[in-house]
Amino acid sequence: MLGAARLILGVRVEYRGTPPAGDCIVASKHQSFLDILALAHACPRRAFVMKREVLRVPIMGWFARKVGCIPIDRARGKEAMKQIIAEVETARARPQGLGQLIIYPEGTRTRPGQKLPYKHGASTIQRATGLPIHPVAVNCGLFWPRRGFPIRGGTAVVEFLAPLHAGPRSAAATELLEERIEPASDRLLAEAGGLTVR
Repeated sequence: MLGAARLILGVRVEYRGTPPAGDCIVASKHQSFLDILALAHACPRRAFVMKREVLRVPIMGWFARKVGCIPIDRARGKEAMKQIIAEVETARARPQGLGQLIIYPEGTRTRPGQKLPYKHGASTIQRATGLPIHPVAVNCGLFWPRRGFPIRGGTAVVEFLAPLHAGPRSAAATELLEERIEPASDRLLAEAGGLTVR
């Protein structure tokens, strides 16, 4: 799919930093379907945490099943988080392990330059499992917008930042994630000539 995006739409993806290879949490800025494709390509054994409704979306639902998706019912609150942690621990006990659990801390796609409150999911899972969190900054929304049109040719950047190891309480870890991801994403937007107004 990334090859088709490059050939047909003129959209390329540049990776910066080192994608994780072992069991971990990947916490990424989410601006478009393009960053989903890019992370699925970069992470060798990925699994996504996605809202259950995504499974009913044409094409995206098929893709979610194909790349490995943990569907959650966000209305269930704490029960949904317990379900995720249980599935993570089950996967870690398998010979191949969990892989890279991809989470979008803001909970949904945002427009370039937009920032929503960060949710505690990634840091709560880290607190329960001890897994490192790898923050990821993106500027994909400048090239492949949230609603998918119009697509602009160019090179989108996905940048893997320094990992956040277990230690701080959940609230502090969530704040630290935001402090790493947001400025880095704004920097990538500025590099590509995009708006950085919040």
